[in-house]
Amino acid sequence: MKKVMKHCLYLFPVITVLLILFFTGCEELFPPEGKGDLELTIEPDIDSVMIDKYEIELFGPDSRYIKKDIENNKETFTGLAAGDWGITVKAISEDDTVIGEKNEHVNIKRADKAVKKIHIVTTTTTSIETLPTSLPTSLPTSLPTSLPTSPPTSPPTSPPTYSVSVSANSSGYGSVAINPAKTTYEEGEQVTITAEAYTCYQFDSWTVNGENAGNSNPLSLYVYKNMSITGNFSKSGDTPLIYKLKNQKNREMINYGCYPDLVTVEPNKSCYRYGDEMTLTAHNQSCGSGGYNASYTFLRWEDKNGNEIGTDKSLIIKDWNTDKAKEEYVARYDVYPVP
Repeated sequence: MKKVMKHCLYLFPVITVLLILFFTGCEELFPPEGKGDLELTIEPDIDSVMIDKYEIELFGPDSRYIKKDIENNKETFTGLAAGDWGITVKAISEDDTVIGEKNEHVNIKRADKAVKKIHIVTTTTTSIETLPTSLPTSLPTSLPTSLPTSPPTSPPTSPPTYSVSVSANSSGYGSVAINPAKTTYEEGEQVTITAEAYTCYQFDSWTVNGENAGNSNPLSLYVYKNMSITGNFSKSGDTPLIYKLKNQKNREMINYGCYPDLVTVEPNKSCYRYGDEMTLTAHNQSCGSGGYNASYTFLRWEDKNGNEIGTDKSLIIKDWNTDKAKEEYVARYDVYPVP
């Protein structure tokens, strides 16, 4: 019995750890791949009594947007996508006035916690405790004898600006447009990028500064650095299939004013996507134009090498692909009189 109790005492810590992992989950101990955490600390330049709360906005590389109000100067965000994040911090007074604002960015690494400190400058640097206890009872006895002769040496600072370029991985595959279209953008400004695929091509994904940015179309994001955005397109189909008309003497024919055509294609499209199905149908006709009339009797379908494919008037082509797009289908007719 003593030996059993002794072994139980050894196993008790192990069982306790397993129960904690079971009930709380392992996500905090082992962050999921591709995500990380951010520990944000705000350092104001005045006593915190002047600030009622902080408004925090996060702009992620995956177009994720987070907005949160906090009353203290420290907050932790978990489960953020790895990559560069834009941060906007606003200091809010008790009367809901913004008295300070700062834009920063931070790089979140996979399975790691980024620590970021932001120093925010407010519109007032006088605390409540240092306000004057009384107002002056009289006006100044003298005015300045001269006025400034030159403007201030340093103009007010403006927010930083960045460039955003957009393009397609191939100009023949599709087009990419940005709205608003400008030369430069202020930090934190929102832009929308739209991709449009050409005939027989499809839009696949976005690449932002060399990193995959998903396939949302259009794509909305916030500018916080110079960006190069590429829309990735790929071929999704081929132009109509090729078929020819030949008579019993192996001469190639054209459609001599016959209606409907000697061969019709259903569906008749400018581009067939890979995997589509289509049907070629041959028709027996007595028709012509320009004084020449003839009787056309369908015989069989052949490939481009003259091998018979079938004698049924309807030829069904399934699972359209690049190989079949290069194929040539021949409708063989018996024509009388022979031209």
